[in-house]
Amino acid sequence: PEYIGKVVFIQAGVMSRTDIDAYQTLSDQVDEELEKVNSRFGTGDWLPIMYLPDDLPAVTLAAFRRMANFCVVSSLHDGMNLVAKEYVASRFDEDGVLILSPFTGAASELTDAVIVNPYAEEQFATAICEAVEMPYEMRHERMLRMRSVVEENNIYMWAARLFVDLMQSARRSRRPIRSL
Repeated sequence: PEYIGKVVFIQAGVMSRTDIDAYQTLSDQVDEELEKVNSRFGTGDWLPIMYLPDDLPAVTLAAFRRMANFCVVSSLHDGMNLVAKEYVASRFDEDGVLILSPFTGAASELTDAVIVNPYAEEQFATAICEAVEMPYEMRHERMLRMRSVVEENNIYMWAARLFVDLMQSARRSRRPIRSL
């Protein structure tokens, strides 16, 4: 309640697999819940949740990342998840809080993020409050460290590690790596 009129949660995401009935049903349920929350807590000039299901231009997404006080990546199962790294890379002001699911690959690298299990609803709500209320000095220090990690672990380092891992695996199995 203390955040009414002060915090807006912006969910930007492109609907995928709209031809699958279960996905469409889930999308309809999300729309219904969104309407309930906005009707209950919204005011004449403020809505707690903005949902942007359409594909947005890269420049618009970049602007949202730069102005967001925090970014939530609540994947239930994911690879590296570039959204998390894009948020960190976009924060030239060295401010902001990243909230990550432990089920993202990025969680193993971006350890200064607030890590929270997306299945634990109360903990998740607490993590959002922590992000909103975190003092600037702490946000700044954590973001600096995460930006350093993102800068060091770029695509070139990822490719180099992949090749080293492949070579080590080939040596262990005593099989040569063949070209495709």
